[in-house]
Amino acid sequence: LKLMYPIVYENIINKKAEKYERSPYLFLSLIREESHFDKKARSSVGALGLSQIMPTTANYITKTQETRDTLLNEEDNVDIGLKHYTYLVDYFKGNEFLAIMSYNAGPGNINKWLKSPMSDTGEIDVFIENVPFLETKNYIKKILSTYWVYTNVY
Repeated sequence: LKLMYPIVYENIINKKAEKYERSPYLFLSLIREESHFDKKARSSVGALGLSQIMPTTANYITKTQETRDTLLNEEDNVDIGLKHYTYLVDYFKGNEFLAIMSYNAGPGNINKWLKSPMSDTGEIDVFIENVPFLETKNYIKKILSTYWVYTNVY
């Protein structure tokens, strides 16, 4: 399992996770699923780097005009990614499940889904199963299963 689930960029992730008071294994799981640890990753919609940050999101979160080089720098990218994730956790009042889904689908979609009948049960697993975006449904499941592996193997 350690070969399939390596700990990559450990020093950077641990340092930044401590700075934002987040689980390094959870963010490691997010990075694994977002970029497969490719610091030069670029999505079809323009998200960049390890934590696949959109330039507009980076600019909003940092309140500066981030460059492509900054977003492709491992340490800067992890810092901005964790700052964004922390913003989402705070936005969803500490709910990390919603923050992870929002990292993929955006807070607007999560808010819309929370107002729909699919959230009436109050159970997160039922909510996840009813997420209308297959990509987001699979995303949260992959991150949670990867997080389980990291916390149990390491």
